Amino acid sequence: MARIEMPDKRKVPPGPHRELLFALHQLHEDAGWPGGRWISQQIKAQDYSGSMSHERFRTLMRGEGFPRWINLEPVVRVLTLRSIPARNPDADATRLQALWKAAEQAQQTAPPLPMPSPLDQPNGIEAASTALTDPEEQANRLLLEAEVQASRMVSEASADASRVLLSAGRKAESLLTEIENRRASAEAEAEALRAQAADELTRALRDARDMRIVAEAEARRIVEDTQALREARAEARRVVQEARNEAERITVHSQRELGALSRRRADLDSEISRVQDVLTALESVEALAQAGSSEAEFERACQGAVRTMLAGAETEACRIVDRARAEAQRITDEGRREVDELVRRRRDLNREIARTQDVVDALEMFEHPPERL
Repeated sequence: MARIEMPDKRKVPPGPHRELLFALHQLHEDAGWPGGRWISQQIKAQDYSGSMSHERFRTLMRGEGFPRWINLEPVVRVLTLRSIPARNPDADATRLQALWKAAEQAQQTAPPLPMPSPLDQPNGIEAASTALTDPEEQANRLLLEAEVQASRMVSEASADASRVLLSAGRKAESLLTEIENRRASAEAEAEALRAQAADELTRALRDARDMRIVAEAEARRIVEDTQALREARAEARRVVQEARNEAERITVHSQRELGALSRRRADLDSEISRVQDVLTALESVEALAQAGSSEAEFERACQGAVRTMLAGAETEACRIVDRARAEAQRITDEGRREVDELVRRRRDLNREIARTQDVVDALEMFEHPPERL
């Protein structure tokens, strides 16, 4: 950082141009006297429309030449953004543009200053001749002017130093105040962060404890479910075995019932055959009685007895046959019903066995899931 001195009033007399230079020097001071190269780099980096080299910036600050606003505005904005305390770039640009317009108008309307000549001053010719004829006096006069100029420059430097010191003190106080405010804000933010971290740690510990309790409960439930699955699997196997045993028992019983029914039907068939034989014998006796014709009464009596016997035997035979047929039909129907019932029960048992087997398979898959590739 390098400070550029404000040009004196002889170089830039009081007026709009000097006011513009004073405002620019004030901005340069508030920004911390950044160098011209840095300002030029910032203008290029921020892609402003105008440009300003470091040589042109130093020339501008010395009051040599008058810039265009398109090149002056980026300088104003870069210095404003760097100023402490912070300033509004738009407000400063508007303020300095008004000063620039006034200075530009003064530059256009002001007549050119004539060069001073010793001949135009009173007694100019005598002074010139004296200056030419008396070098010692001229040297003394120049020395006196140099001393006066040095004294004036010392006074201006002292005033500038006092102003700089005062401005530096104000800036230091402002910086200290800002530092104190930032420190207080940082401490408050750190305290808030500590409190937030403590709250988050407490909440995390509480969540971890709750998760541990839930995990332990879930583990116990899984152990209990596993034991229940094992018991259910054992019970299902027992039910399947009992169903198979019951199916085998019903099958054996059905076979026995069918055998008994078959034997009873065979007995009925034998009885019917025997009754049929008796009827046949009675018919033979009747035929023999009709064949003998020695004694008519005896024959009639025999024939009547035989007819009566035949009729009774026939009636009895028909009754026995009907009863036997009815009994055989009843036994057959009962056998069919029992067989149908046994078949239905066997079908139900098979369905129950299949369902139980599906449950057992599902339990086995849940207990031992297949491995994924």
